[in-house]
Amino acid sequence: NLASEYEYGGVLKQDYQRAFELYLQVAEQGLASAQRNLGKMYYAGKGVEQDYQKSFEWYLKAAEQGDCLGQRLIGYMYLHGKGTEQDYEKAMFWCKKAAEQNDAQSCWRVALMYLKGFGVEVDEKKGEEWCKKAADLGEEKAKKYLAEKAAEEAAAAKDSLTQEQ
Repeated sequence: NLASEYEYGGVLKQDYQRAFELYLQVAEQGLASAQRNLGKMYYAGKGVEQDYQKSFEWYLKAAEQGDCLGQRLIGYMYLHGKGTEQDYEKAMFWCKKAAEQNDAQSCWRVALMYLKGFGVEVDEKKGEEWCKKAADLGEEKAKKYLAEKAAEEAAAAKDSLTQEQ
C-alpha cells in the first residue's frame, strides 16, 4: 500500500511523516494493520515524536480486532510497562491470544512467563509445552532452550549412572 511505500521506500522516496499521515487516515477508519503500523511509528518515533502511550493505544485497537501482531506487541507493552502500567496478567492474556494464532515469538513469551511465574503460577509443564510449540514454529530461542535442557538432563542421567556403580 501507499503508506508502506513511504515508510520503507523503494518505488517512492522514504518519507516517514507522509507514511504516518496515510496510516492515520486508514487507522481512524478501523483497519487493524494500519492501527498496528501507527503504533509502531509512535513506538519508534518515525514520522512523529516518540510516544509509548500513543503507541500502546494504537496497538490495543489492533489487538482488540484480533490482529496477531497487535496482540503480541500489546502483550510486550504490558510485560515491560511501556506506555502503560506493567501488568503481567494482561501481558499473559495478550501474548496467549497471539500464541493461539501460532505466533512463534508469542509462544516463546508465554513459555517464559510460565517458567518464570510472570502473571501465572510457575508451571514447568505448561512452559515446556509452549516452548515446544514455539520451537516447532521456528523460534530459535525456544530451540536453544530445549537443546540446552536436553543436554543438562543427559549429563544428569550420566552422572547418576556413574554414581550407582
